[in-house]
Amino acid sequence: RCVQETDIKQRDLTPCGRVAGILKRNERNYCGALKKSDSSGTEMEIEGIQIREFIPADSRFPSILIKTNNGPLLETKKIVIALDKWEVNCRYPVGHFVSIIGDIGDIDTENKVILLEHNVEIREFSKQVLDCLPDSGDNFKIPASEEKNRLDLRHLNVCSIDPPGCKDIDDALHCYKLPNGNYNVGVHIADVSYFVKADSAIDKEAAHRCTTVYLVNKRTDMLPKLLTENLCSLRSNVDRLAFSCLWELDEDANIVKVDFAKTIICSKQAFQYKEAQDLMNNASDSSDLKQSIIYLNNLAKKLKQRRIDQGALQLASTQVKFSFDQETHNPTDVSFYTLFETNSLVEEFMLLANVSVAAKIVDHFPSNAVLRSHNPPKPKQIKEFSKVLEEIGYKLDYSSSRALADSLDAIKKEKDPFFNQLVRILTTRCMNEATYFSTADADYPAFFHYGLACPLYTHFTSPIRRYADVLVHRLLAASLDIDSLSYTMTNKQRLAKVCEKMNLRNRMARFASRASSDYNTYLFFRDRKGPEHAVVTSISSVGFFVILPRYGLEGIIDFNEEDLKSNRELQSKSQDKQLILEFIVNGNKHRIFDHVLVKIEVELKNFHKQIKVEYVGCLLYTSAAAD
Repeated sequence: RCVQETDIKQRDLTPCGRVAGILKRNERNYCGALKKSDSSGTEMEIEGIQIREFIPADSRFPSILIKTNNGPLLETKKIVIALDKWEVNCRYPVGHFVSIIGDIGDIDTENKVILLEHNVEIREFSKQVLDCLPDSGDNFKIPASEEKNRLDLRHLNVCSIDPPGCKDIDDALHCYKLPNGNYNVGVHIADVSYFVKADSAIDKEAAHRCTTVYLVNKRTDMLPKLLTENLCSLRSNVDRLAFSCLWELDEDANIVKVDFAKTIICSKQAFQYKEAQDLMNNASDSSDLKQSIIYLNNLAKKLKQRRIDQGALQLASTQVKFSFDQETHNPTDVSFYTLFETNSLVEEFMLLANVSVAAKIVDHFPSNAVLRSHNPPKPKQIKEFSKVLEEIGYKLDYSSSRALADSLDAIKKEKDPFFNQLVRILTTRCMNEATYFSTADADYPAFFHYGLACPLYTHFTSPIRRYADVLVHRLLAASLDIDSLSYTMTNKQRLAKVCEKMNLRNRMARFASRASSDYNTYLFFRDRKGPEHAVVTSISSVGFFVILPRYGLEGIIDFNEEDLKSNRELQSKSQDKQLILEFIVNGNKHRIFDHVLVKIEVELKNFHKQIKVEYVGCLLYTSAAAD
């Protein structure tokens, strides 16, 4: 029977299917290691060549058999192999050796495995790409002919505010008060498009890579280092080319006027977030730079409040930062990021610049602008999560972004400060990912960005590390009659393919970052003993999930046979068999969102790093005890 789409939604069905055939195979290589030979030293051979079992780094794939006489040498290495065939009557596919990555357990080797497994380009930049860079290299000076065509803003108190250790500085800001009481505010973005000309070799390479990939302790750049860390980076006390958004804002942060211009700036200071915060809090400092940051901070608070009033969401993630031993480079601590007012200051003005530029390019190029959209939450997931919260006394209204934002603000639990953050983390899991698209491929209602609650949004502020921003810079320049658009930017089909590739590359970069965080978490807990504080996040028929608030680590704890029996009896008394809100483990009864003690154990099994979470016992405060 044909099931209509409306039936699927109304009956809450999960569509299923069966693989009928494979039209095209995904040609890719696999990272991993050879399984150690047994003590007898006997291995299968064909025509005098050993057949060894290769175990892929990705545990979803089966072992692969390869021919090699270098088994003893390769046993200590992470290697790359290619798949040749998988016969119908064979248990394992057959492949061949391609290359050595490095020694097993070496941090650099493990980082390369993560990058390769997520299809991140790690090869060096070609000669053709490097030939696109200025001949003068680090000694590059802005040509006099270029100075004549730009707005000179080197006299302004411009500064950048970034995370510690940031070398690829995309953005800088300034603010001063006008005679009429309003504010002149500028967001200055590295003018990458000056060095990366459309359809050049370096442009094609950037279009191929699409994004800089950040691992915990490694950065893989989209562009050569000469640009990312020097000529484009808005470092302090050097002249830099910029593309600037310039506003006149009134006392309530309303836009009176907005202009865009190619500029020359000279940043007075490259701050870290904490350094800028300390400057604002320093009562003895009376510098113009401090006053500029204070003006920006006051305006940012009003911009943020307006966004929240319009329905912008304030979500949360489990992203953490690591501290490392200077000699071994192993992680010594894991924690959530500390946020300052200056974090929000920068975020608000980057959002304002992106929104302003989006409106400009859509106005001039309604059918081939590059925007970023964000759809409403996944219906099934948000509905299920809302039901869980409703059962424990909280209402999650997701009828609109404004309703959801208000609900999240209202959900609080006495004596449990982590609860609201946890609800925001779990709500984030229900969200669709934001994506790039060309306006030729969508109707105006689809332009809307749900999370930011704004009708138009794009990415303009990070061209050093995102190719989408480079495209937007070109669109903005063309809208100002500074430059013309290339064929790729005017061809709807090609632009759609570019957006599709950027979405894929960004998704893989995000997964690679997560894998790097998981690997470093594994290293951190390898030598750590003792119980840890965790919170129950969901429950199934075979176990329950927890999150460790301090580390952002998540894991599942499986029920043993006795627990399974106890929980079947407990669930049989429940009116809703699909919704499990309480469980029994080791004789203790818990409910969802209870705080528990757990033990973390790590192990290496067939080269696959596993983090296991074991239940230890109750914490003093639990929702069950409170009841």
